[in-house]
Amino acid sequence: MNDSTDHENRSRQVADSTRRFLIGVNTGGIGLVTLFAGKLVDNAVAPGWMTGPIFTFTLGLVFVGVSLFLAKHRAIKRSIAAEKDQQLPDYKRWFWRSMTWDILSGLFFVMAVLCTLAQISRITI
Repeated sequence: MNDSTDHENRSRQVADSTRRFLIGVNTGGIGLVTLFAGKLVDNAVAPGWMTGPIFTFTLGLVFVGVSLFLAKHRAIKRSIAAEKDQQLPDYKRWFWRSMTWDILSGLFFVMAVLCTLAQISRITI
């Protein structure tokens, strides 16, 4: 195995780990917001406040999904090109890179946390 193959495999492992992390934190965020809203219902607080945070966590999940689909698409296109002995496609534009979508997912996670904290600070019991 040559160095470029080792680097490519390691890069894929890191990307997969990053996506698993982003899926976990965004899904966990949805779960925690829902749990907290359920506990506040007992104190007569309407759960409408959780719409913004859950929507933002969900957008984070959508961006991870885009990253996954793009990675799969690139792998299929490269496999087809290799089978036909064609030049491998080169994906240099920013929107073809999974890292772009992973970064957006991470940013939306941070925004969702801030949105959640802002909504919670407005709640009076």
